Amino acid sequence: MIKLRNILSEGRWDSYVRKLSMPIINAFKKGDGYNETFIIKGKNKEQITAELIVELDVNKTQKYPFDINASFGPEDDDPTWQTLEINISYNPNFFPMAMNDFVADIKSTLRHELEHAGQDNFTGKKITYR
Repeated sequence: MIKLRNILSEGRWDSYVRKLSMPIINAFKKGDGYNETFIIKGKNKEQITAELIVELDVNKTQKYPFDINASFGPEDDDPTWQTLEINISYNPNFFPMAMNDFVADIKSTLRHELEHAGQDNFTGKKITYR
């Protein structure tokens, strides 16, 4: 049986996804990578600080518009400092036609990695946003 609480929690990362995706997309349009530090806070004053690192790789021989790989994990065994790294390989010949799919995939990737962060750091705890 699906619990209503589980359905409602799917949107808990929307605020972070909106805040983080726009600068990534704007940097991508300029052909630049992107770095930012952000904080995820839990209900009981626990928090993690995360560094977002976005790296771009132009590949004009790639047969598809883009490929996005991401990981989220602790930095140097410090669970309060983590790194969200996103590597984007793309063929500029497919853009701007592929931009809608790219934006959707960036948002999906962010949400997926942030959900892992929540599971690993705040399981069973309410997340508050800053």
